[in-house]
Amino acid sequence: MKQNPVFRVVAKILFAPIIMFGLYVQFHGDYSPGGGFQAGVIIAAAFILHAIVFGLQAGREIVSARVNLWMMVFWRFALWWSWRCFYGERWSLS
Repeated sequence: MKQNPVFRVVAKILFAPIIMFGLYVQFHGDYSPGGGFQAGVIIAAAFILHAIVFGLQAGREIVSARVNLWMMVFWRFALWWSWRCFYGERWSLS
């Protein structure tokens, strides 16, 4: 599919709207069906479409390794912080 110009143009056009729709589903999940899982699937579908059409290496170059590292650090800290705020000292090992 790397050589087909129709797929390449359509994938370039649809990438941003798919991401925007995923964000819409994420932020309006309180008022309508949707939420985190559905939004994650939609956003992942955009990246999968890009990787299929332009190749896996081009898909990996969308987000650099440094950004991936910082996203992992942020989410690990966010999960730890939310765990501490929700459960507090009830689950402490000491």
